[in-house]
Amino acid sequence: MSIRMRVALLGMLGFGLVRAVSGAVTEFGQVAVGAAAALNLKIPLTAAQLAAGPKITLHYGIDFSSSVCTPTASGCQVTVTFAPAMPGSRGDAVVVKDGAGNLLSKQLVHGTGMGPLGSVQPGRGVAALRGDQPWAKRG
Repeated sequence: MSIRMRVALLGMLGFGLVRAVSGAVTEFGQVAVGAAAALNLKIPLTAAQLAAGPKITLHYGIDFSSSVCTPTASGCQVTVTFAPAMPGSRGDAVVVKDGAGNLLSKQLVHGTGMGPLGSVQPGRGVAALRGDQPWAKRG
C-alpha cells in the first residue's frame, strides 16, 4: 500500500495527524539509524499569517525535529531533520499555528530508519535481520 493510500485511509478513519493542508507527504527516504537527514520545507502563508508570528511544532517530535519559521516571499521556510533511533517506518506532521493556536498549515513528513533488527524466533533464540534492506515492505 502506498504512502498516499495509507494517508487517505487513515484520513477516512478520522486521525487528525493525516489531514494535511498541503495534501502532500515530504519523503526523507531511507536514513541509517544514528545518522540524520535534513530537508527545507517551504510552507505557503499569507502576509497576514506571517505577521501573526506562526509557531512551528511537530505532532509527535520523536524522530523528527524542526527549526523556527524563517519568513520568505511566499510564506516561511522550516528545516526538518529526521534522525531515526530505531529501524522502521516513521511519520510525523509539521504543524503551523498562529499566536491564538489556530491551525494555519500542516505538512506530513515520512522516513524509514535503516539498520539491523533483532527478532525472537521460538526454539531458535534471538537472530538479527540484515540491516541493509528495509524490514518493512512499503508500496
